[in-house]
Amino acid sequence: MSVDTSTPARPASRVQIIKRNIIAYVFLAPALIIFATFSWYPIINGLLISFQRVNLIDPPEWIGLRNFQTLFADPNFAIAWQNAAYFTLLGLLLGFLVPIILAVLISEMKHGKSYFRLAFYAPVIIPPMASLILWKMGLYNTDWGLLNGALKLIGAAPIRWLDSTQSAMP
Repeated sequence: MSVDTSTPARPASRVQIIKRNIIAYVFLAPALIIFATFSWYPIINGLLISFQRVNLIDPPEWIGLRNFQTLFADPNFAIAWQNAAYFTLLGLLLGFLVPIILAVLISEMKHGKSYFRLAFYAPVIIPPMASLILWKMGLYNTDWGLLNGALKLIGAAPIRWLDSTQSAMP
């Protein structure tokens, strides 16, 4: 029986890990910058504004915790929290629990399963389809669409909005 006398591999240092993954970091950087701009900046800015008196006419004045003291002293604050908790709970129950229960019940049905699936799914799919038809037929139609009707009023030739590669893609 042979014994392995080689030394175990040393873990890579941080510098080696960064060098090895530099391309991934370069590709990740724009997404992180956009994420920080649209999520972290508003959060930090809102936190800073909460410690200021802002009236949109005068420059902001730093007042420390006075806004929070006023907020917690207001009797409507507790009512607002109760209302928010009530509507959150109601939204969670009606938005998640009830649909899951209905989905399980429908999947266990022996007869009428297709009808109930259609009855629950039709209200989800009909509005986007109606919108698509209105936009395609009512707005962009070459013969009687709203845009070509406006062009005819000013004496211009109608444009084939969705049939031409020149106008469909900018």
